[in-house]
Amino acid sequence: MDRYTNRIYYVGSNGGQAEPHLSVWNDEPPGAALPDTPAHGSALPLGAVAGVPGADFVWAIGPTTPLSGFSESPPAWVSSLSDPPAIPAQQWSGLCSDAYTGLVVASDAVTRCLWLHNTDDAAWNPIQCKPVSNPLGVPGALATDDYASLVWVVDREHNCLRKFLWSSDAPAPTYPPSLLEAWPPAPAAVQGYWDIRSFRPGNGFLGTPQGIAMDEQGHAVFVLDRAGIWSFIETDGASAWQRVYTFPSATRASGLATDQFGGVFYVNCADGRLLKIVEGSPNWTSQQLVPVP
Repeated sequence: MDRYTNRIYYVGSNGGQAEPHLSVWNDEPPGAALPDTPAHGSALPLGAVAGVPGADFVWAIGPTTPLSGFSESPPAWVSSLSDPPAIPAQQWSGLCSDAYTGLVVASDAVTRCLWLHNTDDAAWNPIQCKPVSNPLGVPGALATDDYASLVWVVDREHNCLRKFLWSSDAPAPTYPPSLLEAWPPAPAAVQGYWDIRSFRPGNGFLGTPQGIAMDEQGHAVFVLDRAGIWSFIETDGASAWQRVYTFPSATRASGLATDQFGGVFYVNCADGRLLKIVEGSPNWTSQQLVPVP
């Protein structure tokens, strides 16, 4: 989602069925729906999208469709990249990129890892990106900052969040070294660090998290589960969770995006609906943007 114009790309608009195209909604001016994008050349369904609409380029992927780029003007698929090497099978379950679409991270539910792609080198990193001491379960949705230096991972199997720092530079001295695991573990040139902790509400249940989003500053993380939306803030090694919105009825929510301040959410539902949830006093309000076919 574009944090400034509220243009949203999402998948699964035809009764919740994933299709080989991206659906588009423009919320400024309200209700300005746009035509769906052209179908992906593979004719395989898409499952995740990342990037900044309005900057003329976004990424899309899977579940079995390779990472592909989409140009907004004119609307066209411009690239289809091969999968990372040495993986016999994969199921792409999440995607994120930096604001400049140069660094891309994809989650793989089969090998239970992340794959990293640098478009400057036009290549995937061939090494599976995953922690060793506290292994990932089944990774799902991903969120990152504008520079892709911090990646939050939804672990759908263990009902928690995991954190990966994508940088060759060691974290600040205030970050306890005992919480970090270098990745890859063997090469001398470290390219990242996993936080070995699992993040979940202390007094609440994070029920099968489906989506994740960050505000522009990376200060607050928002997590979508079957019941609603959580906010999560980590400061000085501590963390605070709060349920900010509860769905009034059963909602098969499958994806989440937020504006730059974390005050407006867009929720993609498995039945094809697109919901807009807005912060207000005393309660948040919900509006259905796209009707169920």
